[in-house]
Amino acid sequence: LLLLPVIFLSATVNPDILSARMLYPGQDILTYKDTPLGKLAVTEREGQVNLYQGGQPMAIVNDVPEREEKVHYAMSLHPDPKKVLMLAGGLDGSLDEINKYGIDRLHYIEPDPWLARTAMDRGWISWPEGMHMICGDPGRFLDTASQAYDVVILNAPPPLTVGSNRFYTDGFFEKV
Repeated sequence: LLLLPVIFLSATVNPDILSARMLYPGQDILTYKDTPLGKLAVTEREGQVNLYQGGQPMAIVNDVPEREEKVHYAMSLHPDPKKVLMLAGGLDGSLDEINKYGIDRLHYIEPDPWLARTAMDRGWISWPEGMHMICGDPGRFLDTASQAYDVVILNAPPPLTVGSNRFYTDGFFEKV
């Protein structure tokens, strides 16, 4: 008889969602799922959509000042950018900022296909003509890339883990 309430609660309450509510208090959980790259969480609070990977904040969708800062500085360094490569981090609206320059070709490499699928399902990505999204490792893409680009924007997370640290090595920058 003592175990009946425990059995009933475990059958009716999802412990994964319960832990997500404790991790992200005051936020509505839109997506919370396991991926090979870590736990993907998409939350919303007062209209602000937040992306988390493995408990670490990755981006705020439609954070206009943030996306303008990471795109316009790099784009302004070239007098007439036509071919742009963005490595990671474009699902927050940054791709729309790049398209303000009237470019001919935009290749976007997203290392997390689950995050890309979530962004597409929620309509966070617009598909302008000339944009190609490739889900895969940016380092592997650079190993096989044969095209030249006017501007390359690296928008990887800070080097807090082994996975993100590889974007900040001499070898990676030599590939770029």
